[in-house]
Amino acid sequence: MQLPDWAEAIETAPGKVPAFNVNADKFYPAMFKLLGFDPKKITKFELECAFQAMKMEMQIAAGFGIEIRVQDPKKKWALADYPGDQADIDRATKGKAARELYRNARGFIPS
Repeated sequence: MQLPDWAEAIETAPGKVPAFNVNADKFYPAMFKLLGFDPKKITKFELECAFQAMKMEMQIAAGFGIEIRVQDPKKKWALADYPGDQADIDRATKGKAARELYRNARGFIPS
């Protein structure tokens, strides 16, 4: 299993799902680049799309049924601190925009 450089495996108890720490200061910029977002113009929509893309990258690297722990000790990437509203988040997730952007970037969706 080849993890992205912004992720690390965490030791878990036998029988528990595999767990991973992901560094928000590294994965958000990487996902903005992958998805073609301008890092100087980030709203809740781009932030949520990048978060969803990170989850898909982790599914490719580690499989499904994993626990992802986002490490953002300074809360730099908190959705509440970015412009936009719930409709932007919904468009990224429920509207499936994040999946389409990821498919355009990678050519597939993890399955």
